[in-house]
Amino acid sequence: MKNTIKEFVRSALALSTLIIAAVFGVSWIMCGYVKVMGLTFELIGLAFAVRALQFLIAMISFKNFILNFLVEYAAICTVVLGTGVALKWFSAENWWIVFLYVGIVYVAGFFLDMVSVKRDVDSINRMLEKRRKKDEEQNDVE
Repeated sequence: MKNTIKEFVRSALALSTLIIAAVFGVSWIMCGYVKVMGLTFELIGLAFAVRALQFLIAMISFKNFILNFLVEYAAICTVVLGTGVALKWFSAENWWIVFLYVGIVYVAGFFLDMVSVKRDVDSINRMLEKRRKKDEEQNDVE
Protein backbone atom coordinates (compact mmCIF):
# COMPACT_ATOMS: atom_id res chain seq x y z
CA MET A 1 0.00 0.00 0.00
CA LYS A 2 2.85 2.37 0.89
CA ASN A 3 4.51 1.82 -2.50
CA THR A 4 1.18 2.39 -4.25
CA ILE A 5 0.79 5.76 -2.56
CA LYS A 6 4.39 6.71 -3.35
CA GLU A 7 3.88 5.69 -6.98
CA PHE A 8 0.63 7.68 -7.11
CA VAL A 9 2.31 10.83 -5.76
CA ARG A 10 5.32 10.40 -8.05
CA SER A 11 3.17 9.93 -11.14
CA ALA A 12 0.88 12.82 -10.17
CA LEU A 13 3.87 15.12 -9.83
CA ALA A 14 5.23 13.96 -13.17
CA LEU A 15 1.85 14.52 -14.77
CA SER A 16 1.57 18.00 -13.25
CA THR A 17 4.98 18.84 -14.68
CA LEU A 18 3.87 17.72 -18.13
CA ILE A 19 0.62 19.69 -17.86
CA ILE A 20 2.40 22.84 -16.73
CA ALA A 21 4.98 22.53 -19.49
CA ALA A 22 2.28 21.94 -22.11
CA VAL A 23 0.04 24.81 -21.02
CA PHE A 24 2.86 27.29 -20.52
CA GLY A 25 4.53 26.17 -23.73
CA VAL A 26 1.38 26.65 -25.79
CA SER A 27 0.67 29.97 -24.00
CA TRP A 28 4.18 31.17 -24.71
CA ILE A 29 3.96 30.17 -28.37
CA MET A 30 0.47 31.62 -28.87
CA CYS A 31 0.72 34.73 -26.64
CA GLY A 32 4.42 35.29 -26.15
CA TYR A 33 4.15 35.30 -22.37
CA VAL A 34 2.74 33.43 -19.41
CA LYS A 35 -0.34 35.27 -18.15
CA VAL A 36 -0.84 34.16 -14.56
CA MET A 37 1.60 32.31 -12.30
CA GLY A 38 -1.25 31.40 -9.90
CA LEU A 39 -2.40 29.09 -12.64
CA THR A 40 0.44 26.79 -11.66
CA PHE A 41 -1.24 25.79 -8.41
CA GLU A 42 -4.57 25.25 -10.14
CA LEU A 43 -2.83 23.00 -12.65
CA ILE A 44 -1.14 20.99 -9.92
CA GLY A 45 -4.53 20.44 -8.30
CA LEU A 46 -5.94 19.39 -11.65
CA ALA A 47 -3.01 17.01 -12.15
CA PHE A 48 -3.76 15.28 -8.85
CA ALA A 49 -7.45 15.00 -9.81
CA VAL A 50 -6.56 13.60 -13.24
CA ARG A 51 -4.11 11.12 -11.75
CA ALA A 52 -6.74 9.98 -9.24
CA LEU A 53 -9.17 9.49 -12.14
CA GLN A 54 -6.55 7.47 -14.03
CA PHE A 55 -5.96 5.40 -10.90
CA LEU A 56 -9.70 4.65 -10.64
CA ILE A 57 -10.01 3.83 -14.34
CA ALA A 58 -7.01 1.47 -14.05
CA MET A 59 -9.00 -0.53 -11.48
CA ILE A 60 -11.60 -1.27 -14.17
CA SER A 61 -10.45 -4.12 -16.37
CA PHE A 62 -10.88 -3.39 -20.07
CA LYS A 63 -9.93 -6.22 -22.37
CA ASN A 64 -9.25 -3.88 -25.27
CA PHE A 65 -6.34 -1.43 -24.99
CA ILE A 66 -7.92 1.03 -27.41
CA LEU A 67 -11.20 1.04 -25.47
CA ASN A 68 -9.26 1.64 -22.26
CA PHE A 69 -7.38 4.52 -23.88
CA LEU A 70 -10.56 6.10 -25.28
CA VAL A 71 -12.43 5.86 -21.96
CA GLU A 72 -9.49 7.36 -20.08
CA TYR A 73 -8.95 10.10 -22.66
CA ALA A 74 -12.66 11.04 -22.72
CA ALA A 75 -12.88 11.07 -18.91
CA ILE A 76 -9.78 13.21 -18.56
CA CYS A 77 -10.91 15.63 -21.27
CA THR A 78 -14.26 15.94 -19.48
CA VAL A 79 -12.59 16.71 -16.14
CA VAL A 80 -10.20 19.19 -17.74
CA LEU A 81 -13.03 20.86 -19.67
CA GLY A 82 -15.22 21.10 -16.57
CA THR A 83 -12.37 22.45 -14.46
CA GLY A 84 -11.28 24.85 -17.18
CA VAL A 85 -14.76 26.29 -17.61
CA ALA A 86 -15.33 26.48 -13.83
CA LEU A 87 -12.01 28.27 -13.23
CA LYS A 88 -12.49 30.43 -16.36
CA TRP A 89 -9.33 29.17 -18.05
CA PHE A 90 -11.29 29.10 -21.29
CA SER A 91 -14.90 29.29 -22.39
CA ALA A 92 -17.07 26.34 -23.32
CA GLU A 93 -16.84 27.45 -26.95
CA ASN A 94 -13.12 26.65 -26.88
CA TRP A 95 -13.70 23.01 -25.94
CA TRP A 96 -11.32 21.85 -28.68
CA ILE A 97 -8.33 23.36 -26.79
CA VAL A 98 -8.84 20.65 -24.15
CA PHE A 99 -8.07 17.96 -26.72
CA LEU A 100 -4.92 19.86 -27.72
CA TYR A 101 -3.63 20.18 -24.14
CA VAL A 102 -4.53 16.64 -23.10
CA GLY A 103 -3.12 15.29 -26.36
CA ILE A 104 0.21 17.04 -25.82
CA VAL A 105 0.46 15.61 -22.31
CA TYR A 106 -0.48 12.12 -23.52
CA VAL A 107 2.11 12.16 -26.31
CA ALA A 108 4.85 13.40 -23.97
CA GLY A 109 3.83 10.91 -21.29
CA PHE A 110 3.79 8.07 -23.82
CA PHE A 111 7.35 8.79 -24.92
CA LEU A 112 8.54 9.15 -21.33
CA ASP A 113 6.89 5.83 -20.52
CA MET A 114 8.62 4.23 -23.50
CA VAL A 115 11.98 5.40 -22.17
CA SER A 116 11.18 3.91 -18.76
CA VAL A 117 10.05 0.61 -20.28
CA LYS A 118 13.18 0.43 -22.43
CA ARG A 119 15.35 0.99 -19.36
CA ASP A 120 13.50 -1.80 -17.52
CA VAL A 121 13.79 -4.18 -20.48
CA ASP A 122 17.53 -3.48 -20.77
CA SER A 123 17.96 -4.13 -17.05
CA ILE A 124 16.06 -7.42 -17.26
CA ASN A 125 18.08 -8.47 -20.31
CA ARG A 126 21.34 -7.77 -18.45
CA MET A 127 20.16 -9.89 -15.50
CA LEU A 128 19.14 -12.71 -17.84
CA GLU A 129 22.51 -12.54 -19.61
CA LYS A 130 24.34 -12.78 -16.26
CA ARG A 131 22.19 -15.74 -15.27
CA ARG A 132 22.81 -17.46 -18.62
CA LYS A 133 26.58 -16.99 -18.27
CA LYS A 134 26.49 -18.29 -14.71
CA ASP A 135 24.50 -21.36 -15.81
CA GLU A 136 26.99 -21.99 -18.66
CA GLU A 137 29.90 -21.77 -16.23
CA GLN A 138 28.22 -24.25 -13.88
CA ASN A 139 27.57 -26.65 -16.77
CA ASP A 140 31.21 -26.38 -17.88
CA VAL A 141 32.41 -27.22 -14.37
CA GLU A 142 30.24 -30.35 -14.21
